[in-house]
Amino acid sequence: MRMRARAAGLLCLLGGEAVATPEGTPQLGLTQGLEDISIVRVEVRAGESVRVCSSDDGLQEAPVEGAAIDRMAGAPNPVAEARRGSEILVWAPDTTRCASDAECAGETRCFVQNTGAAWSGPEQSGLCAQVLSVNGQGGHCAAGTPPRWHRLTGAPGIWTFDFAGEPETLSRSGTSTRFFLIDVEDAGGQPAPPGRVHARQWLLNAHSFSLGSRGRFFVPVPVGDGGHIFTLRLNDLRGFRYALAANGHGLNDFRDLSWCQFGDPADGRCPFHSDGPNRAANTRYPLYLNPPEAPPAPPEPSVVNAWFEDEVGTASLTPNGDGSQDAGTFSFESPVPGVWRVVVDTDQDGTFDAARDWAQVGDTAPNGARNEVPWDGKGPDGADLPPGDYAFEISITAGEVHFPMFDIEDNSAGFHIDRLGPGGPEPMPLFWNDTPIRTQATLLDGDDRVEALPEGSLTARRWRQPTAPDDTGEQTDIPLAFDTWTYGARAAETKALCSTCVEPFATIRLAVDDEAGDTDRDGLLDTAEDTNQNGMLDPGETDPNNPDTDADGLSDGIERASGTDPTRADSDGDGLPDGTEDADRDGQRDVEETDPREPDSDGDGIVDGAEDADRDGLVDVTETDPRNPDSDGDGVFDGQDPGPTDPNVPTLQPDQGLGGAGGEGEVDAGPDRRPGLDVEDKGVTGCTQGPGGPGAPWVLGLLAAALVRRRRATSRG
Repeated sequence: MRMRARAAGLLCLLGGEAVATPEGTPQLGLTQGLEDISIVRVEVRAGESVRVCSSDDGLQEAPVEGAAIDRMAGAPNPVAEARRGSEILVWAPDTTRCASDAECAGETRCFVQNTGAAWSGPEQSGLCAQVLSVNGQGGHCAAGTPPRWHRLTGAPGIWTFDFAGEPETLSRSGTSTRFFLIDVEDAGGQPAPPGRVHARQWLLNAHSFSLGSRGRFFVPVPVGDGGHIFTLRLNDLRGFRYALAANGHGLNDFRDLSWCQFGDPADGRCPFHSDGPNRAANTRYPLYLNPPEAPPAPPEPSVVNAWFEDEVGTASLTPNGDGSQDAGTFSFESPVPGVWRVVVDTDQDGTFDAARDWAQVGDTAPNGARNEVPWDGKGPDGADLPPGDYAFEISITAGEVHFPMFDIEDNSAGFHIDRLGPGGPEPMPLFWNDTPIRTQATLLDGDDRVEALPEGSLTARRWRQPTAPDDTGEQTDIPLAFDTWTYGARAAETKALCSTCVEPFATIRLAVDDEAGDTDRDGLLDTAEDTNQNGMLDPGETDPNNPDTDADGLSDGIERASGTDPTRADSDGDGLPDGTEDADRDGQRDVEETDPREPDSDGDGIVDGAEDADRDGLVDVTETDPRNPDSDGDGVFDGQDPGPTDPNVPTLQPDQGLGGAGGEGEVDAGPDRRPGLDVEDKGVTGCTQGPGGPGAPWVLGLLAAALVRRRRATSRG
């Protein structure tokens, strides 16, 4: 027997097994209505079906939890005329675009998904939706009453729901659905695991200022192939009409900051509703009503290859506006996607506080590419800083999530954020920076804070919007936009490298005089290249504006350090450029390289350039190997071998002819020797048949010459 719970709990237990309850208003809070422009999404898997219902039957609702949400229960309160009979719209994952109802199949109709309005326009901007009615016969549910479901089946994927809503009767402010439920069942009609119902943003209407929310929202934040799930726990949050969303950066125009919802702060006060632009925040991460399926463990962030240098490669700045060493650039890599922050301790208090120090924030470059962050040597307000040494921090946070909230009048009870894990929920530190819109005088009490940087806070995030007299003299609350965030993991680096630095450094020096730099980043200071400081390239000097003065492929600094000549492309004169010989250009001779300091790297009597005749650094078929004195492995150095690429070609020494200890025409084959090779004398005591065969003309010529020399020597004896 299957049981359905009407209570607001996430799960009920039946026979020791977890059984899911429908998701919807019970999780949001029975006093929290769903604004009519809200879009609700549901994950549906293969073979599953969906059931849905709402309270939008055209009648006012009864009180819930002792609180009135309508003026007169049972009194008429019809939905908008255009939505009568289509109080619930459903878009399946495989829905099609449309410009009118005529383009929709079956009983589906063309509606605009973002607004729920019927669409009949010149372009296919609508989507064909299934139309469901809500009345006493079907599709209706309310708090404390059994649901009358609509059942849907179709393609797996994300299903989208729009509820028509009924006009607010307590305040005449907006239109909302007082109650809704969505249930997912498996192929056998049993409850599917919960954690399916979600929205990119929840647009809620509490019907009055006095009804708060204690909802729980579960936010999956991906990191690489894994991720985190965070829980936003509200505690009597009172916003009347408000939105809940989650993203990776907070407010669109003011990252890591709280701000005025309308306009900008002036003299410590924000404008009322009618003044200034309306601030906004993107929606990025979905907010689920129950925990979704847990992702794999995420990778840990790290800061890799951190550098800071000015245009001449030093770690010091002279920000005097003369165009030389006025600014520098932080650069670093992050293998794991996340959010970077660079903070310079400009107040020199020993902490990296983005609320008081110079700070920048951004998303890491994709695919582990390098991130670059310039600093002009100024303070956070653009003012000059005194000369001195300034510490810095580069950090990467992975799995960062922000909860921007707009016009929440009373959050004095506060909220927390947990991270779900195998051991249960883990309270997370909360971060915020309200300095643009709050002062110590506006705090609720001693536990409240204007900002929680850099260490974060485990206490509840709290505020209450201020009030001020409007143009009529009536006290009116001033709408604010509050940002709060946390993250899954963090890595930080407080040291960096530069082109002229011998070792990593932890502070950036602001100086009065420019430091000798390395303009071309070749590892040599400009003063070491232009030694007479006349600004010209004289004989014996390298060019401080060209990292490879002789254009041989090796930087001037590498050549100075390794002993080659940075003003001569072929330092050893062997016919090969230095960069061809030092192929990996590290200043070291590796096994597969020739020596740019030695014309005959293998000591075989042939210069490297003659062996590598085409100067390409490769051993071609007709070339000898300049790294191997005996290219063909016949025991004779290439410089003495008439066929250095063929082990079958004999070699004759001036003082030795054919024959040996075994007598004329005999072939010695001693231990560890090839037949015909006398290793000790490096001569030939016989010959073997070469590629040209025994009648090859050049072999016969050598034999004839050798016999003539032998006969002459014998006759003289």
